[in-house]
Amino acid sequence: MLKDIHDVQSALQGRQPLQLVIDFQVTFRFEEISVKLMSNIGIYAGKKELWRGLTESIVSDPIVKKLAEQTQATLLSISLDKDASTLTIVFDSELMLVAYPDDDFESWQLERLDGSPIAICGPGGEISWWDVA
Repeated sequence: MLKDIHDVQSALQGRQPLQLVIDFQVTFRFEEISVKLMSNIGIYAGKKELWRGLTESIVSDPIVKKLAEQTQATLLSISLDKDASTLTIVFDSELMLVAYPDDDFESWQLERLDGSPIAICGPGGEISWWDVA
């Protein structure tokens, strides 16, 4: 059962995404879980910011290429910040994606492959977790 970020970390650590979808949001699909970044994100190589903005405006070929390369990378970690609203994903390629909370929109979502939610960061950074037995 996936009831918190530690369970999600355990399920995804060491896995490679099976698919990347970019369509007004950035979705990494793994074997059991999809990670959707839906609003304000930052993309970093180490500590260097490569891009930051709304997911719907990702049109830069180099950024799309960098994201696509992550389907060959292994996820090292997925975590929440101390305020539990900023989601950070780190790949072994040293690429880091950060989904920041948004005052007006959902910013990220973790879901099962059947589309049922695990967790959603709603407007204002409020996190909702679903407990599905």
